[in-house]
Amino acid sequence: MYNLIRFIQKNAFVIVFVLLEILCVVMLLTSQPYHRRAWLKTSNRMVGGIERTTSGIAEYFNLRNLNRELLDENARLKMQLAMYENDIAMRQSDDTLYEFVPVHVIGNGINSAQNYIIIDKGSDDGIERNMGLVSPDGVAGVVCSVSRNYSMAISMLHPYTNLSVRFKSNQYIANLQWKTGSYQYGNIVDIPSHLVLNEGDTVVTSGHSFIFPPDIMVGVVSSVDEDNGNGLNSATIRFATDMAALRNAYVVHNVGAREIDSLSKNILQ
Repeated sequence: MYNLIRFIQKNAFVIVFVLLEILCVVMLLTSQPYHRRAWLKTSNRMVGGIERTTSGIAEYFNLRNLNRELLDENARLKMQLAMYENDIAMRQSDDTLYEFVPVHVIGNGINSAQNYIIIDKGSDDGIERNMGLVSPDGVAGVVCSVSRNYSMAISMLHPYTNLSVRFKSNQYIANLQWKTGSYQYGNIVDIPSHLVLNEGDTVVTSGHSFIFPPDIMVGVVSSVDEDNGNGLNSATIRFATDMAALRNAYVVHNVGAREIDSLSKNILQ
């Protein structure tokens, strides 16, 4: 308290001057209509600018939450799409044959001979080996290793990739591989030469692997190599997923996979 009194005594003239200036400005703005309107206009502009700035800052920091909400909503829509495309009615437990879990890609290789994708969810989130990984544009890989909080997937850019696909133009089933070349292209070999293929034909998942639902986008035919003498053609496929820009993805969970596996094991015994 003593210091405050000393400060006021020491700066009394400055404080009185500032108070008088404020009083003069207030009297000027309240006594003259022109000055009052000018002040209101200026203050409204200042307040509006501050509100726009604070709103922009709040929206920026809220982008992550909005992005996760969009991913969750997209996953729900993909579940509905899988249900309708497979002609599967809703079960009593209110789920479908396939579920989609939104994930973020935190590691992704495209330049190695064997490329992998690391995602930010693991066994605690229900992720298991041999689950499919898709981007918003199409197939991306297959989960091969899982820890509690993270998972690793074999990328489409891996020589072990052997994806069952279907040409939408003629319904022919084939296997897609990657031959350690460009990250944009895959290869399909042993295509009967009597099948008519054209550049731009759509290639989708066949649904025969039980890892991916049918009709998930894989890519389009980029070029066709004609019969090399054995009655078979080959085709180069441009991936629908931009593997170099992969950021957000979905893990595909086949709800009936364990039951199907148990049936297969019983047959083999």
